[in-house]
Amino acid sequence: MEAIIIVGGFSTIHRLLKEEGHNLVLVTETSQVKEKNNELYKQVFAFDSLEDYSYVVSSLYPLKMRYSFEGIVCMVDELQELTKKIADYLGIKYLTEEQIKLINNKFAMRKKLAVKKIDNIASKKVSSEPEIRDFLKENSPSILKPINGSASRSIFKVTTETSKTELEEYLRNNKNESLVIEEFVEGKEFSVEAISFENRHYIYGITEKFKEGKHFVETGHIAPANISPKMKKQIRDFVIKVLNCLGVEDTVSHTEVIVTKSGDVHIVETHARLGGDMITELYKLASNGKIDPIKMASHICTGDYSDEKSLKNLEYPNFSGIKFLEFSEGKIKAITTDEIKEKGYTEISVRAKVGDKNLKPSSLNRIGHVIYTNQDYSQVLNFLESDISKIIRVEYE
Repeated sequence: MEAIIIVGGFSTIHRLLKEEGHNLVLVTETSQVKEKNNELYKQVFAFDSLEDYSYVVSSLYPLKMRYSFEGIVCMVDELQELTKKIADYLGIKYLTEEQIKLINNKFAMRKKLAVKKIDNIASKKVSSEPEIRDFLKENSPSILKPINGSASRSIFKVTTETSKTELEEYLRNNKNESLVIEEFVEGKEFSVEAISFENRHYIYGITEKFKEGKHFVETGHIAPANISPKMKKQIRDFVIKVLNCLGVEDTVSHTEVIVTKSGDVHIVETHARLGGDMITELYKLASNGKIDPIKMASHICTGDYSDEKSLKNLEYPNFSGIKFLEFSEGKIKAITTDEIKEKGYTEISVRAKVGDKNLKPSSLNRIGHVIYTNQDYSQVLNFLESDISKIIRVEYE
């Protein structure tokens, strides 16, 4: 019996694979098991923790007797190393260990790109306040963050003026993390959505990103970005060089870049997965359904290259934007939403619930979002600059 093995979450792609007739086997943590899992998966291997790779892999021995595998899927950065070990054990093609390291380890990535003269942003591994101070002597301001971080977690802008108390508090809060400090780059940020068939890279979208200035958490996106053909080419050419340098192939990818006022392009980070924050849905809406990134990702994981032709000469008739509602101080007492009949509003979603309170800043900790689509970029930009707290109303204790 043929099957696809899935490691971790991203249930949307799981459901799509099921709809396309694939048998699915899920490897996950016990805390993530849902009542309806039996309807979606042929078999579920649930563990209290996925940290003991050897135990997890050896527990999958029965799969060798029962299935032949079409592919393996993982859309969670932290689980890709485990996914590689499972793939090797079951004889499934997947990213190499070197590719995973270069993609997920921000310091290793920067070293590789510097050696190949693709990007030259100064960076250094640090673990103490004196090491941070030493780097800041030549590179102030800078960004301090976990080497394997994602979802805008624990990003801290530091300068020579940052106090000893602030640095020590950050180090204490991230004592279990390996940290990297990087030269701060001023400019406009974009994410670049791509799919690679072998080593042929197709960039199907450049997404305009909007962030708040303290923790650099995204407040919204517009897809596709409304930029000049020259800038589009600069970003595309740069990202293709990055993907080639890192050896990315047969996967989707999500790469974040900054374009300076002088037009230089620099990498923030890259991931061998789809972009989060509903970016996949934005491109589906912008293309009137002609581009479905999740469906393309489901195909590439089984070695199906049928989407390659559709990615040539792409055009988007619409712009689609998403605006996130962040937490304020206090515990949520009530949440209400307004139904909007105005054309263009395609989704109003609430993630938080009564009793939730302000959490550590991260793209995973939000109250909800609103999505708006229009052929006119200026209308979508106006929406991004609007106050959606009038649509999703929150009362705090």
